[in-house]
Amino acid sequence: MSEDYELPRAVVQRLVKETLPDGLGVSKDAKIAFGVAARVFVSYCTATANDIALEDNRKTLTAKDVLKALEEMEFNEFLEPLATNLDAYKKEQERKKQRKSAAKEAKEKEEAKAKEAEAQQEAAPVEDGATPVATNNDTSATLPTDVEMKDTEETPATN
Repeated sequence: MSEDYELPRAVVQRLVKETLPDGLGVSKDAKIAFGVAARVFVSYCTATANDIALEDNRKTLTAKDVLKALEEMEFNEFLEPLATNLDAYKKEQERKKQRKSAAKEAKEKEEAKAKEAEAQQEAAPVEDGATPVATNNDTSATLPTDVEMKDTEETPATN
């Protein structure tokens, strides 16, 4: 197997450190051995799961295939923890999806309310004698100019 398929060393080292008791060191050779062992295990499990999928005339591996592969590989002690973790992962993903959907729905409702309020404001009738004032979106209505104001002022009647 080539180094192209190595698992990230940092991930393997973190897993090893999390499993060991505090104060216990790990040599460089042991870290490399854990990485190689993990790669071999994943490859073997994948090949076994692939055989299971092919027996069922499928080209896509599923979590059930992996669980069955572990059973065939006689790693029965991994089945329950893996199934539990998979269920927890699926539930968390569903919760995230629901939160995202709820947030999107709330945003869409807020945008719809804002558009409705804007439409109502634009459609509101202008009171008699009031001059429409331009809004940010409507530049057609303007305030009267000084000249227009002078024209409307009362002029004294001359005889």
